[in-house]
Amino acid sequence: TSSGGNGNGRESALGLGGVEYAREAVRLGRPETAVRILDREIGGASTDARLYLERCNALVSLGEHGRALEDAHTASYLAPKTPQGFLHKGNAQIALCDHDGAMATFQLGCVANPSDKELREAWFSAKEMCRTWRRAGKMALGGERARIQAFEAAREPCLSQVSGLARAEDRAAALKNLARVHVKWGRHTEARTLLDAAVREAPADMHLRYARAEAN
Repeated sequence: TSSGGNGNGRESALGLGGVEYAREAVRLGRPETAVRILDREIGGASTDARLYLERCNALVSLGEHGRALEDAHTASYLAPKTPQGFLHKGNAQIALCDHDGAMATFQLGCVANPSDKELREAWFSAKEMCRTWRRAGKMALGGERARIQAFEAAREPCLSQVSGLARAEDRAAALKNLARVHVKWGRHTEARTLLDAAVREAPADMHLRYARAEAN
């Protein structure tokens, strides 16, 4: 039996527990191995927030931000006094262009961990991202042309970020989040275009198809 309790003889030979071996696998550029180890560890201790945080790290290394978000959410629920759960969740939301969600997550983290400087800085950073959209939405000078340009300027770095996401499901989620912020500020034409792109990324996602139909 291995020292980590997951039945992997190599881990036992190295004298490492499951979590330590998973960390080593990520360090060596083998995050998929870390995910497999942590899947087994979580199966035996499903309420250990630390395990979800470790798997979240490995998933981020694999570029699987949607799955990482789920693990970070679970970790923040299981251990609300642990800042890392909120940090990981908010960072995953930012990776998926959900800036409003990230701002709310970091704020909740600050309430639960008022002395954590990293959480506070992340909250301020997310608020600034949200202000970019707010400034575009509330722009009064220059009329509609100026507002179009302001939203293009806010959208462009996000679209560049979306194109760098490894999984089609994550690209679709990010595009849906971008569409949501456009709807929030009354930019329905742009929102429909973003939802069309999201459906192309994940054509089997019926929630996306429903959201696109509702946008007409």
